[in-house]
Amino acid sequence: RHVGNDQVHVVFTEHYRDYRPDTITSQFNDAHIVLYPISRSRYRVQIFTKKELFGPLLDGMVIHQSIGPILARRTAIMADRVVRQSNYGHSTPFASRKEIFLEFERKCGTQSLVGQVLGQALQTLPL
Repeated sequence: RHVGNDQVHVVFTEHYRDYRPDTITSQFNDAHIVLYPISRSRYRVQIFTKKELFGPLLDGMVIHQSIGPILARRTAIMADRVVRQSNYGHSTPFASRKEIFLEFERKCGTQSLVGQVLGQALQTLPL
């Protein structure tokens, strides 16, 4: 069972059949990165996506198991960025956090010491 609205799914499967992207149904499933072990030290990569290509992992690649986790993570981050940037009304994570922080401040009516520090830090980050 899966609960959530993840846009990118990373799947490791040892099943002999290929993974079906409709296994987890949601309107948010924009990309699936699937790793299959093909030997003790190699993985086959399968990518399903609704949007454009991203990397560093690409569909059909065979990679060494020692770099599988880091490349899967980096590919998931890139896929998430591609999906978010292609959506209307996209804002960067920093801008989203700043808005949440400012809304919290408005509701509380005052700025705490932590709020002052966070506010200064957020002002220096690129939006």
